[in-house]
Amino acid sequence: MTFPVTFHTTFRENWPAELSHRSVPAISFALLPHELDYLGQWQQVYSSYYPNSFVKNCPSLDAKIDTAFHKSPKVFPRLSFCSWQSAKLRGKPCTNVGDILAIICQKDDRIDSYMTAARAQYTPIWLHLIEWRDLAGFDEVRLFFRNRYLVGASSYHEDANHPISESRALEMVRKIKNFSVQICCHLPLENIIVDCLIPKECSALPELLELNPFGPISSAGHFSWDEGFTNQYRSLLQRIDF
Repeated sequence: MTFPVTFHTTFRENWPAELSHRSVPAISFALLPHELDYLGQWQQVYSSYYPNSFVKNCPSLDAKIDTAFHKSPKVFPRLSFCSWQSAKLRGKPCTNVGDILAIICQKDDRIDSYMTAARAQYTPIWLHLIEWRDLAGFDEVRLFFRNRYLVGASSYHEDANHPISESRALEMVRKIKNFSVQICCHLPLENIIVDCLIPKECSALPELLELNPFGPISSAGHFSWDEGFTNQYRSLLQRIDF
């Protein structure tokens, strides 16, 4: 796996201030070489290319994580480019150093590929401890921008057994429209995917969660890459024009 230079602009640590101010807050830091090796020892490819002596703990990493909890009592971890699949399956916040280590010290093929590629390209890897939000999965919405113009939105985590109501969908469309206008001129790429959280509280503003390259490398949500985006909000059971 290699990363074009332009993709690095989608990594959270490289976001412009205008986007960071509209994002879910996080405590972030670049991993030092020995901290990266500590995490890499659990990954098959990384450890084979960059063998290192096994160590049971990494005090410097523990201290950084512990400091983060003094600022935010509930978080979940993410690296610069991708997150651990185990964190998604976990479905609950981390509240102490042990919770974080239980996730970031697990084998994960995506993490393995990313860490190995980043190490080969001498690319710094950042660990982001993002404030936890108690939201339903379908409150996360994926926005598709082409030429800085919003061409589609997908609530791709919607549960078929608990679909979004029409009133909730219309509310989300309204917030999506306003949010897209606020961020479109600050996006680092003209063609890009924006994941954001749309809270149910009327007074709460959407929050940016992550950015992804526009194309097959990223999930198309409820769309597919072989179809056109036609100014639609798409979920499993609904299609609503913008």
